[in-house]
Amino acid sequence: MMKKFLSVFLVVVMLVSMVGCVTKDTDTSNAAMEAADYQKSLETNAKVYKKFIKVPDYKGIEVEVDMSILEVTDKEVDDYIQNVVKGFAETKKVTEGVTKKGDVIVLDYEGKKDGVAFSGGTATDAEYTVGSGQFISDLDKGLEGLTLGKKYDIPCKFPDNYTPADLAGKDVVFTVTVTAIMETVLPELTDEWVAKNAEKLSTTEKTVEGLKKSTKAYLVAMAEIDYASAKFSAAVAKIKEQIKTDKYPQKELDSLKATYKNNVESEYTSMSTFYTYLGIENFEGYLKSYYSCDSKEDFDKYAEEQAKKYLLEKMIVTIIAVDNKVTVSADEIADLGEQYAESYNADDYASMLSEYGKVLNAELGYNLVGQKVSEIVNNAVSEVAKPTEAATEAESASSAAN
Repeated sequence: MMKKFLSVFLVVVMLVSMVGCVTKDTDTSNAAMEAADYQKSLETNAKVYKKFIKVPDYKGIEVEVDMSILEVTDKEVDDYIQNVVKGFAETKKVTEGVTKKGDVIVLDYEGKKDGVAFSGGTATDAEYTVGSGQFISDLDKGLEGLTLGKKYDIPCKFPDNYTPADLAGKDVVFTVTVTAIMETVLPELTDEWVAKNAEKLSTTEKTVEGLKKSTKAYLVAMAEIDYASAKFSAAVAKIKEQIKTDKYPQKELDSLKATYKNNVESEYTSMSTFYTYLGIENFEGYLKSYYSCDSKEDFDKYAEEQAKKYLLEKMIVTIIAVDNKVTVSADEIADLGEQYAESYNADDYASMLSEYGKVLNAELGYNLVGQKVSEIVNNAVSEVAKPTEAATEAESASSAAN
C-alpha cells in the first residue's frame, strides 16, 4: 500500500532513451552504456552543453510555491484508505433488480439491421459498464432502467462516421437481456480486518486508528516530495527565463523530437478505435483535437518546441550537476534499477537490461542526477507562498472597491 517511487525525475518507462553520451565535440546522442561509464558521459555532456548555454547564478532567487501542497487532511487520509480497501473488494452476481448508470452488467445482445443480424453485433455473457460510452450512444443510454431477466428491443442509430462504413448512419435494433449485475462488496474496516491483512497492507499496524496514523505519515512524506518537485520546477522556470538560446546539440534535439512524435503516433494507433468512436476519423483529426495542431507541419513545430523545452532543462540540470561535483555510481544505478524492476514486476534489473538494452543505465543515471540537483537547487533558492485562489480573488475585490 505505502509504496511510491521516490523520484523527482521519474522516468516514464517508454524505454526510449532521452539521455546519452557524446559522439562529437559539439553534439550529443542517445547511447547504451555500462553503468560504470555514466559518470564520464555526464561530465563530457556538460562540456558540450556549456558551448550552448550559461547557467545564471540561481542562489538566493525567490520562487513562488503553493504551500497547500503540504497540507494533508483527514478526508484525504480516509479517501486513501478507502481506495486501498477497494483492492480487497469481492464481486458477486445479482440476478434481480433494475440497471442504473455505473452498474457493471452481464448481458446477451443481438443487433439487427432490416431484421438481419449484422457482423460483430451479437454477444453472450458480455460485461459492460452502463454509461461508460463504450457502446454507441443509443445503446449505452438504452441499458439504463432495464429489469434483469427481461428481454428488450432497443432502437439505435450508428454515428455517421462509424466504422465499418456499411453501418454508418444506419438504424438498427438491439435485442438485449441483462442477466446479472456484478455487485462490488467492500470489506468492513475494523481492527480485526486491519490485523488480519496487515502484511498485504504493507503495515505493522493492527488497528484502524494505527492505520490512519501511518497513512497520514506516508501522505505527509509524499506531500513533501511533491512540494520539493514543485519548488524545483519553479526554480528551473526562473533559470530558463534568464537563458536566451536558439541553438541546441542538433543530433540530440532531432532524436528527442523524433521520439516525441513517435510516442504520440503510437498512442493514437493503439487507441484509434476508441478515437473513431469519439468521431476522430484520422491522425490529423487527433492532432487537432488533442494538440491544437491544424496540420502535420504544425505538429512538427510543436514537437520541436517540446523537445527544446526538455533539452534545455536537461542541459541546465547536467551543468549544475557537474559544477557541484555530483557523482552517480554504478551501484546507485543498479539499486535504482532494482526498484524499477520491482515497480514494473520484472524479475530483476538484469532482466530489464537484457530486454530493453543498456540505454536504461543512462536513463536511470539521469534520474539520479535529477534527484541530486533538485536538492542542491532547492537548498539554494528561497520559496515564497504562492497566493491562493481565494486570496487572489479577495485582493482583486479590494482593489476594485478602492
